[in-house]
Amino acid sequence: MNTIKELITDIDGEFRYDRCVMGLSNCSDDNPCPLHDHFKNIKKSILCDFMELTIDEICKNPDK
Repeated sequence: MNTIKELITDIDGEFRYDRCVMGLSNCSDDNPCPLHDHFKNIKKSILCDFMELTIDEICKNPDK
């Protein structure tokens, strides 16, 4: 079964979910953008969901 992360990788060739939400190239824990700390946990949560959620699960429960 393919996960959402695998699907994105198959289509885009890579999975880059560590990018800055403001589009800054040098955003990091050491050099954070103004939104870095707020979105850090949100991005981590979405990444975990994408690594676990399968396409089959979405097809079985399309209303969720």
